[in-house]
Amino acid sequence: MTNARPAADAAPSTGANAVSKILTFGALPVVLVICIIVFQIGNPRFLSGPNVLNMVQQGVFLMLIAFGQMLVLLAGGFDLSVGAVVALTSIVSAKVMVAMSLAYPEAPGLAIAAGFLAAVVVGIVCGGVNGFGVAILKVNAFIVTLATASIFAGVTLVISQGIQVSGLPRDFVYGIGSGYFLGLPVSLYFAVPAVAAVFLLVRHMRFGRYIYAIGSNLRSAVVAGCQHQSLPDGLLHALCHDHGLCRLAADGPCLLGRADAWR
Repeated sequence: MTNARPAADAAPSTGANAVSKILTFGALPVVLVICIIVFQIGNPRFLSGPNVLNMVQQGVFLMLIAFGQMLVLLAGGFDLSVGAVVALTSIVSAKVMVAMSLAYPEAPGLAIAAGFLAAVVVGIVCGGVNGFGVAILKVNAFIVTLATASIFAGVTLVISQGIQVSGLPRDFVYGIGSGYFLGLPVSLYFAVPAVAAVFLLVRHMRFGRYIYAIGSNLRSAVVAGCQHQSLPDGLLHALCHDHGLCRLAADGPCLLGRADAWR
């Protein structure tokens, strides 16, 4: 006589399989779809063409900074200084662009390039400070980035004196920040290479595998040969300057040096 197989061994239903596949990507996509449906019901113009383009333009800036934060989280790190770093990179790049525009009024491209370079340098320095505190001094990332957030915010206010920065190149404000090309926001074209670079980094490069390994188990990763010094907190600010520049351009010709506006 044969016994019936336990109910637990029965094949899952089609509905259960569908739910399992959906939850493979996490709950946030489901929440996003629900929010879109609710907002569309509340306002039929929510999914209109102009509003979708506006949301894309605004979302690009957050997406760029989210890439950097994602890498930090994958590496098992944590960063509270994001807003302060973006504010500092933005105010420094704005000051540099204004100075270069006054010195070379006929070369707006030079001013934009100088501002971009200044933001890169500031982002690297801020990331180096965080990385030094976490990887070299062995201080908890929460404590380090909480402290540096206050420091960077203070430096931002010292540089700006709380005064608006105006006189940015028009090509930067109205071209990169709020311009359109082929019907799409110019800022979107900055995000596409970032998406491709992050995808290649985490899926097809040794460095990306190191990030996953260190975030999963630092001790095992070190034994396996991963070079982890300065890795966790040095990742975020590689993308911080891109977000700062794009956000700066979108905010128009005036910028107030307040770090809390970026949080």
